[in-house]
Amino acid sequence: MSEKGKKKKINKGASKALPHKEESLSFLYMLPAEADVRALAEALDFLDEAAVEIWTEINLMELTLLGGAMTFEDMMADMQGETDASLLAALQVKQVYACDYEARDREAVRRIMEELIEKLGGFIASDTEDFRPFLQPGEL
Repeated sequence: MSEKGKKKKINKGASKALPHKEESLSFLYMLPAEADVRALAEALDFLDEAAVEIWTEINLMELTLLGGAMTFEDMMADMQGETDASLLAALQVKQVYACDYEARDREAVRRIMEELIEKLGGFIASDTEDFRPFLQPGEL
C-alpha cells in the first residue's frame, strides 16, 4: 500500500474517534393569550415534577430531559420594538417564549410542544425577523 493510502486510512479512523458535538436547536413558541410558566408547567402534567423547574420572577421554565435541558424564556420584554409589536399584533400573539433544546431530545420536545399547543393554543415560529417559517411539532 502506498504512503498516501495509509494516510487516508489513518485519518478516516481518527475522525471516527473524535467526540461528537451535540447540536443545540431553538424556536419561538407564540401564544394567543398571556400565559406564565406556571400555566405551561401545569399543561405538561405527564412530566415528572422533578424534571420541571420554574422561576416565576423572571418567567422562565427549565425542563430536564434525557439529553439536557429545554428552556422556555419569556421574550415579551424584548418584543417592544415597533416592527415586532406590529408583527405580533398581525399574528394575534400575546406571549412569546424562546425555546432552546438539544437535538438528541427532539422526540421529547415534539411531545411537549404537541401537548402545549393542544392545551394552550399557539404555534411554533422561527427565530427570524418575520418569525417565518412557522413549524409543526413534527418538524422540530
